[in-house]
Amino acid sequence: MKTILLILLTFVNLTGFGQILTADTIFGNGGQTLSPVLSGAAGGSCTNVFKLSDNSILLCGYYYDINSNAVFNLMLKTDACGNIDSSFGSNGFVKHTFDQRNSGYDYALQADGKIVVCGSQADGNAGSQQFPFVARYLANGIPDTTFGVMGTNKINYLGPNDFTSVYILPNGKLLCTNGTFMMR
Repeated sequence: MKTILLILLTFVNLTGFGQILTADTIFGNGGQTLSPVLSGAAGGSCTNVFKLSDNSILLCGYYYDINSNAVFNLMLKTDACGNIDSSFGSNGFVKHTFDQRNSGYDYALQADGKIVVCGSQADGNAGSQQFPFVARYLANGIPDTTFGVMGTNKINYLGPNDFTSVYILPNGKLLCTNGTFMMR
């Protein structure tokens, strides 16, 4: 009897409090926000989603534009209801590359609202030209030209590689890694 009661309570608990996955129709347009910036996109990834202090949402990642044969860091900012925040970047979007290819694999937010990104940066398609990089954008999505060289720091001497994670340490310094090596 105790076993049956326990199974019944577990079932009620799982079904009674489970979340139904349907679109929230008051978010964006019918539950979704679409990016007109991605026309011509052949691939990419959203790598991070941040809820900001004002309840706005910042999506970050990268994508490959087949038309220009370039990879861009990509950021999209919406308000809490999924409406694009036109005060961020260019009409709510940042589509930016420091070279022909910038794949932003990980993003982090500094306490002052600046956005840090790391990944792979290259001035061409060859794998031997792809180097780890760390870059920083201002809170409005504009590259922070006081960081590195015009906003980016490409680490050529590490050879072909990338950074896959960036951490902001308590003292404000950055720690980048790819699981094999770290750099601060």
